[in-house]
Amino acid sequence: MRALRAVWYPIVLGIASVKAQNCENYGTPDGSNCSCPTGFGGPTCSSVACGGTIFQGSQRPLTPPSSGFANLTSAGCSCQDGWTGTGCNVCTSSSSCIDPTASLGGQSTGVSDPMVCNTAPRVYAAGHMSCDVNNPTLQALYPRKSTLNIMRTRQPSLTPLPGVTAFGDPETVFAQLFYDGVEQFYCHADTCSQEVNDSDGSASWHCNDLKCTCRPGSSFCGGVPMTDLTSPINGLVGTLDIECSAVNASTNSGSCRFIQQTLQQLFGPDGLPLDGCKFGECVRQSVIDSGGNLTDTGTNATGTTGPGLSSGVIAGLAVVGGLVLLALLTLIWGLWLQRKARFSGLKDIDRRRVALEWVNLTYIVPSSHGRPPLKWIGLRESGEHDEKTILDALTGRVDPGQMMAILGPSGAGKTTLVEILAGKSKSGVISGQVLTPAGNDIQGTPRIGFVPQQDILPPMLTVFEALLFAARLKLPESVPDTEKRERVDALLQKLGIEGIRNTRIGDNTGGKARGISGGEMRRVSIGAGKTTLVEILAGKSKSGVVSGQVLTPAGDDIQGTPRIGFVPQQDILPPMLTVFEALLFAARLKLPESVPDTEKRERVDALLQKLGIEGIRNTRIGDNTGGKARGISGGEMRRVSIGLELIASPDVLILDEPTSGLDSVSAARVASLLREIAHDPVNPIPVIASIHQPSSQLYQRFDTILVLSQGHALYSGLGSMAPIYHFRTNAANVAPPYPEGYNVADYLLEVASDPPVGLFDLSPPNRQRRSGSHETTDKEHNILQKEGGSQRSADGLPAGLNGTPADRSRRRSNYATTFLTQFQYLSGREWKILRRDKSLFITHLAVACVLGVFCGGLYYQTDETIAGFQSRVGCLFFLGALIAFSSLSALYNIVEIRPLFLRERSSAYYSPTAWLLSRFFFDMIPLRLIPTIIVSTVTYWMAGLAHHPANFFKFLFVLVLYSMAMTLFNFFLGTLFQNGGIAILLSALTALYQMTFAGFFVHLNSIPPVLRWLQWLCPLKYCLEALSVNEVGSGLMIVDKLQGVPVNISANLIMNTLFGFGSGNYYRDILVLFAFIAGFGLGVIGIVWLKVRERR
Repeated sequence: MRALRAVWYPIVLGIASVKAQNCENYGTPDGSNCSCPTGFGGPTCSSVACGGTIFQGSQRPLTPPSSGFANLTSAGCSCQDGWTGTGCNVCTSSSSCIDPTASLGGQSTGVSDPMVCNTAPRVYAAGHMSCDVNNPTLQALYPRKSTLNIMRTRQPSLTPLPGVTAFGDPETVFAQLFYDGVEQFYCHADTCSQEVNDSDGSASWHCNDLKCTCRPGSSFCGGVPMTDLTSPINGLVGTLDIECSAVNASTNSGSCRFIQQTLQQLFGPDGLPLDGCKFGECVRQSVIDSGGNLTDTGTNATGTTGPGLSSGVIAGLAVVGGLVLLALLTLIWGLWLQRKARFSGLKDIDRRRVALEWVNLTYIVPSSHGRPPLKWIGLRESGEHDEKTILDALTGRVDPGQMMAILGPSGAGKTTLVEILAGKSKSGVISGQVLTPAGNDIQGTPRIGFVPQQDILPPMLTVFEALLFAARLKLPESVPDTEKRERVDALLQKLGIEGIRNTRIGDNTGGKARGISGGEMRRVSIGAGKTTLVEILAGKSKSGVVSGQVLTPAGDDIQGTPRIGFVPQQDILPPMLTVFEALLFAARLKLPESVPDTEKRERVDALLQKLGIEGIRNTRIGDNTGGKARGISGGEMRRVSIGLELIASPDVLILDEPTSGLDSVSAARVASLLREIAHDPVNPIPVIASIHQPSSQLYQRFDTILVLSQGHALYSGLGSMAPIYHFRTNAANVAPPYPEGYNVADYLLEVASDPPVGLFDLSPPNRQRRSGSHETTDKEHNILQKEGGSQRSADGLPAGLNGTPADRSRRRSNYATTFLTQFQYLSGREWKILRRDKSLFITHLAVACVLGVFCGGLYYQTDETIAGFQSRVGCLFFLGALIAFSSLSALYNIVEIRPLFLRERSSAYYSPTAWLLSRFFFDMIPLRLIPTIIVSTVTYWMAGLAHHPANFFKFLFVLVLYSMAMTLFNFFLGTLFQNGGIAILLSALTALYQMTFAGFFVHLNSIPPVLRWLQWLCPLKYCLEALSVNEVGSGLMIVDKLQGVPVNISANLIMNTLFGFGSGNYYRDILVLFAFIAGFGLGVIGIVWLKVRERR
C-alpha cells in the first residue's frame, strides 16, 4: 500500500500542478492555484468578482458560473456605494478608498498624506477604467451591451495594498471585454509608457508586446458560429495605444480609443472607440504630489500612434538622402570647375597652315553588312566572310590655301572618303594613313571641320542664334561671350548671310515653317556647328574595326590634335532658333570657356558677314521637311551649317556634297565661300568637298581634283585641264577621248561611271609621287592611332579582317566648356524653343483641364459606401492611366530631336548627360509636372477625396513621381530604338500591361503564380497602392448596409479585401517609385552614352 501511495501521490500532484498552471486572464501559477488580476478569482482566474472592493483580494465574492461562464447580469451582481464599472473595480470617491484601508489597518486617515480616489485619465500607481464599447458594426452583430475593463499599472509598489489593489509588473496593461455580463476575451501588454497633457487633462498609453486570448464558446468566440471572431481576436498582437480625453464635468465620464493595427483595419484609425469611461485609482496624496515618478511630456499625445518605419524604409530614405547630398556636392564641384575654366585665360583659337594628306587609304566592309546577323541564332550565310572594298589604296593631299573637289558617280565612295577624313564613325575596316604634314605655325592637334551633305540645323533658331550656340559650346569657356558674338558676326559677313542674321532657319522639307533658303542653310552649317576648339577626331568614335594610321605631322607650333570641321550633307539645325542664336549657341559651347561672351558674340557677328547671311540674322531657321513652319532657304541653311564649323576655326574643313539640293546660284555662292575660306590670306586652310555633279563654273573653283570610281582613285592632282592631260598622256589607249569644249567635270564623271579596266592599273600622280614606304616622323600626329591604332594580324591583313577587331576606343573628348555651362546654354535653348513653339504645352494644359473636369464630374463627391470606395480607387486608377498614356509625347520629343543631338554630339558641343538633363527638365516641368498638378487638383477636390492638406500633398507627390518614372521610361524607349514606331508601340503595350497588373481590374492575389510576379515590375501598381493607402490613411470609414445590417468599418479592410493593397505600404511604394526613376534614368544615360552616337 505504501508503495502504491508513493507512486500515486506524485501523479496526482503533477496533474493538479499542470491544471493549476492553466490560468486565464494572464494570471500567474501559485502552487495549485493561480494568482489572479484584480477583480478575478477562482482556481483558474475565470471567475469575476461580484460586488465588494478591490481591497478584499482573494476574499472578494465571485460570480457563480452560468452555462460554463460567470455572468454578472444573470447573477444580479451590483456595486456598493463608491464603486462602479463592470466588476466594481473603479472608485468614485475618496471615502471608498479610505474606509476599506482603515478597516484593514492601513494608514489612510493621516492629515498630511490622505488616501484619495483619482478619477482622471492619468495614472500614478495602478488605475482602473471601465468603458462602453461604441461601434455600429459590432453593435449590429452583438446588439447587447459590451464593456471593456482596463487596469493600467504604472508602479504597483505605490498602491495602497501592493499585490492586492494592483497586479502584474510595472508598466503593464490588463484588459477584458464583457458582452452582456460575460467575459469574451482578455488582453495583456507590457513595456508601456504614459504621456499626459496638463493643458487639457488627456493621457495616453503606448505599449508593446500586445497579446489577446479569445474564450472559446463565448458569444464572440464561437458561441455564434456565423460571427466567430476567434481568429481576429487571437491575432491582436504588436503595439497598443490607449488614448483618453479629459473627464467631462457634466457626465463625469470620458472617451477613449483602444488602438491596434488590426482594429484600425477593421474599425478605422480610431481603433475600438470607447464611451462613458469611468476612471478610478486609490492612491495616496503624496504619490500624486510627486507625480508618481512619471514623465510629463507636456505635449498633446492624442494623435494616432502607428507602427514605426521599417528598417527597409529607413534604409531607403537614407539612400535617397545620400543621392540628394551627392547631387548637391556635384553641383558645388561643377560650379568650381566652371569658375576655374572661365578664369583660366584665353587660349589660341585661330591656328593656321595645316595640310592634309592620306596615303594608301582603304576601307572594307563585310558583304553581309546591313543584313540580319544570323550568327546570333547559330546560323551563317554562305560567303558571309566576303568583304566589299569601298575605297582601295587612295592617296591624295591638300595644302593650306587649296580647295579640292572629289568627283565621281553615285557609289564611287566620295561620301565615305570625306567621312573617314573627318574622323566619322565607320562600321567597316579602315587602313592606311591620314597625315597633317608639319607646318610652321600650328600648335596642338589640327581641327578638321566637316560639313555633311544634309543641312541638319535647329529650325526654330535664327541664323545668328544657331552660330552663336555653336560658338558658345565649341569655343573654349575662357573666351568671353562678346568675342564669341564678334566671331559669329564676322562669320555671317564672310558667309554672305548677314541679311538673314535674325531669320529663323526653318525647315526646307515641308515639315515646319520655312526659314532661310537651302544655300543660306548650307553656309550656316559650316559656320555654326564646328566652331569649338575641336581636337582632331577626339569626339569621333568608330563602331567598326579600324587599322592603319591617320597622322597629323607636328610643326614647330603644333600642340594637340588638329581640329577637323565636318559639314554633313544634310543640314540638321534647331528649327526654332534664329540664325544668330544657332551660331551663338555653337560659339558658347565650342569656344573655350575663358573667352568672354561678348567676344563670342563678336565672332558670330563677323561670321554672319563672312557667310553673307547677315540679312537673316534674326530669322528663325525653320524646318524644310514639312513638319513645322518654314524658315530660311536651303542655301541659307547650308551656309549656317558651314558657319557652325567655322566658328571654332578648324584646321581642316571637310564637306559632304555641300552643293547637293541647291540651285546653281546658291551652289555658286557656297563654292565661292569655300574658296574664300581656303584662300584666306590670313588663315588659309585645306578644304575638301565631295561634289556629285558640278557645273563648269563650279568645277573651275577647285584647286585640286580627286576622281573616284568603285573605291579606286583614277586621278588625284591639280584641277582645271590637268586631269585631261593626265589621261591623254598616261591612258591614251584606255580612257575615252575628251571632246573639245566639253565640260571637264562631266567628262570625268562619264569616265568614272564606266571606267575601262586598264585605268585601275594606272597610278594617279600623287600616288606615284608618294610611292614607296612612308616613314612617319616623330612630329606627325597619327590620327588613326588615336582612334585605335594601326594594327595588323599575323597573316598581314588589317586587324579585324581575320575576326580580331582592333581597339576602337577613343581617347576622352575634351569639351571646350564645363558641364554647368553646357547645361546653362542647353537650358537656354530649350526655353527659347518652348516660348516659340507653345503648341504642345498648350495642348497638354488644355487636355489636363478638360480631363480633370471630366474625371471630377465622373466621380463627383463619391460617398463612403463600399461602392463609393470602389469609385474612389477607380478615380485614382484613371489618373495613373492618364499619366501613363500622356507620357507618350516625351517619346516623340526624343525621336524628333535625335538627329540634331547626333550632329552636335559628334562635334563635341556638349556632354550627353548635360543634354539629357536639360531635355528632361524642360520636358518634365512644362509638359508633365504642371499638367499633372492641374488634372490632379481639379479631380481631387471634385471627387471629394480626403479633405486633409497632408493627404492632398502626399497624393500629388505620388503622381509627380509616377509621371517622372513614365517620362524617363519613354526617354529610354526613344533612345533605345531609332524607329519611333517601334518605341511608341512598346510604350502603348507597356501602359496596357501596367493597367492589367495595377490591381484594379484583377485582384493581385488571384493572379496565377506563374504570372503574379509581373506585378512587381509594374510602376502603376505601386502608384495606385500608394494613392489608395494615402486615401484610406486619412481615416476613411465605410458606412453602409449589407442585407439590412449596418456596417461601419475602416476602409483598410475593404481595400485589402478587394484589391490586395497593404495598409502600411505607402513609404515602401514611394521608395520603389524612386527606384524606378533611378533605374530608368541610369538606363537612359547608359543608352545615350553607348548607343546614341553618330554611326556612318
